[in-house]
Amino acid sequence: MPKLKAILKRLFLYIILIYVGLCLYIYSIQESLIFFPVKADYSHKTGTNVEEVIYKVNGVKLHGWLVNKHMAKEKLIMYYGGNAEDVYYNVNDFSNLKAASLLINYRGYGYSEGRPGEKVLFSDALAILKAARANYKPKRIVIFGRSVGTGIATYVASQVPNNGVILITPFDSMTKLAAGHYPLYPVSLILKHRFDSTKYAPAITSSVLVIYGSKDHIVPNIRTEKLLQFINSKFRRVKIEGADHNNIAGYRKYREEIVKFIDGV
Repeated sequence: MPKLKAILKRLFLYIILIYVGLCLYIYSIQESLIFFPVKADYSHKTGTNVEEVIYKVNGVKLHGWLVNKHMAKEKLIMYYGGNAEDVYYNVNDFSNLKAASLLINYRGYGYSEGRPGEKVLFSDALAILKAARANYKPKRIVIFGRSVGTGIATYVASQVPNNGVILITPFDSMTKLAAGHYPLYPVSLILKHRFDSTKYAPAITSSVLVIYGSKDHIVPNIRTEKLLQFINSKFRRVKIEGADHNNIAGYRKYREEIVKFIDGV
């Protein structure tokens, strides 16, 4: 019996050590679990009203595109994409909107230098918006984010005066989102990039459009709907039946709601 107890004790210790080791491993590679830069391929054609731009923020070159520059003084959209998105592939969609749009790849995405992370993406977004304001002097600014980009959009909208916010498949916090996907790990202890939009959403004063899909398997509806509880300004919630996280842009209602919101700003 004492021998069995000793074996069980040793086995328990091994399990604990393995678990701690896995937690440390996940902590060390979490950037690769959150951010998925895709290989840059800019060979397909874009519309004529597209200008390649480069912003330099704290010595790091960030690469992107300005769409419909001729409309920049009237209305400018600042777009923040998803964690596996090269914003270049949205250029043609944005060219159909009655506004100029600035799409800049995150650090480490496309031709942008550096490595992505919550703090640097927040500071990059503010610096680029400040520079864009000085360059184009837009009368109206719309903050537009998708998926992880909604965390950046919510932060920016809480810090800078704007005329409207669009959030596509947003979540309340990365901590709660990750905890749902990885329930066996102490996410709240090991997560460095928290993207806690509940901290910033209450400070938004402009109108907000929230679009999400009923079948979203990456951002469960509960995470989006929890975020809505922290928005104090006027907002419109659009839940698209049957839409998932990655195909929501293919629904007609998605495009119609975005166009109507932007035209109304």
